[in-house]
Amino acid sequence: MGTLDQIEELGQKAADAVAGAGVFPRVRVASDSDDESRPVYRFSFLIDVQKATLEHLGLIRIRLIQRLYDDLAAQNDEHLPQIRLLNQADWEEEARARPH
Repeated sequence: MGTLDQIEELGQKAADAVAGAGVFPRVRVASDSDDESRPVYRFSFLIDVQKATLEHLGLIRIRLIQRLYDDLAAQNDEHLPQIRLLNQADWEEEARARPH
């Protein structure tokens, strides 16, 4: 497992590879566990609605989860990826809600 900064970088690289550079200009990640006590990374991606093809977000989401899963597994990291694709308003709301 890398640092959260390294995991954010991994997330940004995956987003750029799957959706194209700039479609998701920012990423945040938190380490947590799911309902079954498995380790997860909760990735939040900010969507640039000017660059995103919104009708393809479902496919992008699936490909992004698979890419993150594969990249984490390649690093022997057992965390499962969970992702949220957020517009600017939701991104800011999430930032306010996060503990500091």
